Amino acid sequence: MNSSSNPSQVDAVICLDEEVYRRLREVIRHLCVGLVDVNARVRLISAYAQTESLSIGPVQTIVHQELSWPFRQKRLAQIIEALAVRKPTVIHAFSHGSYWLAQGLAAAFDVDLVVHLTSFDDIDELLGVTSDHLRAVIASTNTLETQAAEISPKMREAVRLVRMGFLRTERPSCFLREDGLPTVACTADFDQGNGVPELIRAVRILHDRGHELLLFLLGQGKQERELRKLVHQQEAAAYVTFARPRAETNSVLGAADIWVAPTSEKTLTSSSLAAMATGTAIVACSDGVPDHYVDGQTAIVCADPSPRNLAEAIESIILDRNGARTVGAQAMDYMKEHHSVSAMAEKTMAIYRDISMQGRTFSISEKPNNATAS
Repeated sequence: MNSSSNPSQVDAVICLDEEVYRRLREVIRHLCVGLVDVNARVRLISAYAQTESLSIGPVQTIVHQELSWPFRQKRLAQIIEALAVRKPTVIHAFSHGSYWLAQGLAAAFDVDLVVHLTSFDDIDELLGVTSDHLRAVIASTNTLETQAAEISPKMREAVRLVRMGFLRTERPSCFLREDGLPTVACTADFDQGNGVPELIRAVRILHDRGHELLLFLLGQGKQERELRKLVHQQEAAAYVTFARPRAETNSVLGAADIWVAPTSEKTLTSSSLAAMATGTAIVACSDGVPDHYVDGQTAIVCADPSPRNLAEAIESIILDRNGARTVGAQAMDYMKEHHSVSAMAEKTMAIYRDISMQGRTFSISEKPNNATAS
């Protein structure tokens, strides 16, 4: 087994599943580039072939076969063999779909394990991480940090807050033309409980009130047929358009005036960050994973996302375009202060280096009084 030419250099293997790639592709790309800039070596590993698009410069992507029964252990061994050409110094699981793989790699190479939290599902699966190599848990928002810390006293010591970074545009995108027809974008997947039916009804309410606007639904999922039927029933086909999601979220939102998250978000997505980074006027819901929605400052927040409440929030933006531009600019300033790409990479690198010097383990599943350090 060959080691890195520089023993002090961090060699990170980041494990991804398809779900987190689809949600956070742009953020992960920014993180990889940022880590390389601060002198880390980065390899990505996933069963999802599209992750090859993240192979930028020195960032290498390894695509493996699905870790399904009865070939799970055999395929894990193949992955270990592929990585053994250069032994990693840290394994980083980016979502719960890669927790099992990451634990196996950390054990095989006897190196540190870092677990990332970007959704409520990640919190639910955190107790299943039993690896003796677990050193740190990265929470992407205050909400996730608080929930992780409540699991146990030792978890409270291990969790670190690192907000996700995103590149900002030069000026707010909302209402660049004073006389332009308002354009609303929604990037929610077409699944049960996504809030899109409520948004369609909200836009119908706005048209009944005399507001002309266009709604673009950029998603996909099992509920698409029912949503198209609802648009027909609401006689809204003239101003509601279905479109497939595009790879670059910020390019989509840069052409929109308003972005709507029509239900409480259980996951963190590139879309919510891109909406902030492009200065799009935002209508969002409370009690979700994101902590970057500050009502009246960076977004209009609905406590109850009923069709009428969503309609009123969107209407308040349409009727006060100068105010919407101000909120969009404040959102961009917030991103600059709290969500810079360089800060994300530097804080992640600091965690990698810090845990390598700690040399201690903890178990989430142990009772606090029985926990031991090694």
